[in-house]
Amino acid sequence: MKDLFAGFFSYFKAIKIINQRRLWGYFLIPGVISIILFLVLISVIWFTFDGMGDMISSLWPWERGKAIVDITGGIIYVMLLLGLMAILFRYIIMIALGPFLSPMSEKIEYAMNGKRSNTKGVSSNVKIMWRGIRMALLLMSFELLFTLPLYILLIIPGAAFFITPLIFVIQSYYAGRGNMDFIFERRFGVSESLRTGRNYKWLAIGNGLVYMMMMVSIVGVFFAPILSVAGMTVELVNRMDAKELAEGRNLL
Repeated sequence: MKDLFAGFFSYFKAIKIINQRRLWGYFLIPGVISIILFLVLISVIWFTFDGMGDMISSLWPWERGKAIVDITGGIIYVMLLLGLMAILFRYIIMIALGPFLSPMSEKIEYAMNGKRSNTKGVSSNVKIMWRGIRMALLLMSFELLFTLPLYILLIIPGAAFFITPLIFVIQSYYAGRGNMDFIFERRFGVSESLRTGRNYKWLAIGNGLVYMMMMVSIVGVFFAPILSVAGMTVELVNRMDAKELAEGRNLL
């Protein structure tokens, strides 16, 4: 629970260090990219809503109740599409903003411990994006594996009361795990990053919960990607530095 709350409140620490190091300039381009991608997502849902409702209602063989089926079909379509595209949107953001979020995370880490020798570094934006694609595909595969069956169960009356919060927690976990990789990429390969991330699952959930809540508004879409990675950097670097220090003492 300590890690859960630490992940949740890490955003306040992120704002403090961003303000101290004058890193607000990193927000503009990633924020604009996030909003553009968000508007594209909303447009797809908006312009396909009527057509999908009509298609579903056309399968209804009776005239009576056709209008209700039309509306209900459209609503179900929107719910499913929102859930799936929300997942896809997060991983597109992870890939597209990698060249901006990685150096920002590294600057925050350097501000915290003054170290650069403990990182591998990523030599180019192409490598950052390629790693982002690999990591995004892996995390998205795991997330869909757990959430798709839950989406199907939503058709059971009353199930939404229990399943919706569970889906939200799972999505929060994988959102936080994606944010972790901007710190891990300077230290680990993809496979080792996945293994190491399991040790900080509650930190990932706490960080991801705030990220998911912020992404429901335009303002949140603008600020969420960088603030979440900054917050994760602060908390994760503290833990990894403490672990390295403890291991060094044990060796002595």
